[in-house]
Amino acid sequence: MRNFAQENWNSNISMSNAIRTRFVSSYRKVLGPLAILAYGLLMSAPPAIAADTVEGKMNGLHCAQEGIICPFDDLDAVIALESDFVVTQPDGSFYAIPNMDRAVKARYILKNVRVIGEIHPRYKSIVAKKFQVENDDGSGWRTAWSPDLQKRVYWDLKLPGATRP
Repeated sequence: MRNFAQENWNSNISMSNAIRTRFVSSYRKVLGPLAILAYGLLMSAPPAIAADTVEGKMNGLHCAQEGIICPFDDLDAVIALESDFVVTQPDGSFYAIPNMDRAVKARYILKNVRVIGEIHPRYKSIVAKKFQVENDDGSGWRTAWSPDLQKRVYWDLKLPGATRP
């Protein structure tokens, strides 16, 4: 006598095994290349770049090119004549800050400053993400300018074309 329940059970098991095998097989076909693609993307991504820091004294570009510190007694005249301002290092080298306005840099002439950003690999310049000035009493640093701060002020003043920071 045939056991229909047992045969039905066995056929269901073999059918589910076939479905499971096809299912797993198709996922392996898809997941294998996806895993390889994901690994390749992770390995080809550029490493996280740490922010560079430049510290020194804010000086006029012409004065820095001449190897001198701008004169203390005629700062207004120096500021009027200088085309740009740079961060002068103790060894006499200097870094330009191309993404900061001249007026902001002029305000901190002859002050100790710190620029946090990305140094250009070829030129002596740093794209500032944060511009800090040493406190007058030497107790620390305060952020005087950043692109985010500038956007926020631009928004607060409701200037045309301002976008929400």
